[in-house]
Amino acid sequence: MQLPNQPYVVIVDDQPAAALGLQAAIADQQLSLLRNLSYSCDRVGSVGDLERQLGLYPPQSIRLMVVDYAMVGRTPLHIIYRLRTSRSLHPALHHEALLLGWSAYEDVDSLFRSVGFDGFISKHLDQRDVAQAIEWMYQQRLHGAGWTSVGLPVPWATSSLIA
Repeated sequence: MQLPNQPYVVIVDDQPAAALGLQAAIADQQLSLLRNLSYSCDRVGSVGDLERQLGLYPPQSIRLMVVDYAMVGRTPLHIIYRLRTSRSLHPALHHEALLLGWSAYEDVDSLFRSVGFDGFISKHLDQRDVAQAIEWMYQQRLHGAGWTSVGLPVPWATSSLIA
């Protein structure tokens, strides 16, 4: 059974409060990535659920995926690596999909980068800055910046790119 054919934001985090906070932050902003789209936000609470659910998304439907590093059991990095192996995309990922790592452990940003994520967001950011970080990363990618990482201080406050 496939999910309805519409754009999706997928939040992978085993802490419901963190996932709901991120979902609220995204809903409160008008992200360019989701502009003029009626989208659904899915919260996935385990690596096993993510593995099972990926096959249910329609082709090209995932526009944004934010993945926590420290999840009970195992990290989801191997799944993202499989999604991005050999620069090919999983059929469910839109060609402009933004895959972001999200963690309180800021020293793991290089792990996210090594498996093909587009960027990293620190969980230490204020909730109001999280959606702005997603927008900033998307704009950086549109302008050819490649990998971006957002921690404290936030880059738009200093107008510099944190690499």
